[in-house]
Amino acid sequence: MPESIALVAPNGSETDLSNFIGSMNLTEFKYSDDSTAVFINSSLGGLVGDWHTHIYRFRNGKAWEFDIVKVLRASGLPKSADCEPNIYSIAWLRQSSQLLVLAEIPPSSSCGVNMGLSRGYVVDIDHHRVIESYSAKQYVKKFHRFLINPRPDQG
Repeated sequence: MPESIALVAPNGSETDLSNFIGSMNLTEFKYSDDSTAVFINSSLGGLVGDWHTHIYRFRNGKAWEFDIVKVLRASGLPKSADCEPNIYSIAWLRQSSQLLVLAEIPPSSSCGVNMGLSRGYVVDIDHHRVIESYSAKQYVKKFHRFLINPRPDQG
């Protein structure tokens, strides 16, 4: 883990990020086009992940964390009795007011019947709610432009 890494807000206040960033090699920062928000995807590693996303918006000069897990749980986040879902922020939509998110039960047999189950979401950050939810197949078809290997015929 890095010794120290912080998100510095416009007013100079710092938010310590070192408690959830495992390796900088497994960390991605993506600012919104209007630079009023940032998401951070990070993993501690492992064969099937342990991926988490943290979302911050800048308001009144300070960084405020958005609780994406709470919003997704209220909208049917995939569940497993033995595994926490991997959650990835994929892209900012409509400046910083919407976020494209992917949730996945890790593809491990220890996760039971839902292993590998994925769902995509468009989240309204301003109103703390899911606007749209997609199966993996629907997600790939609609948002293939955001995928590393875009193949809309798969899924």
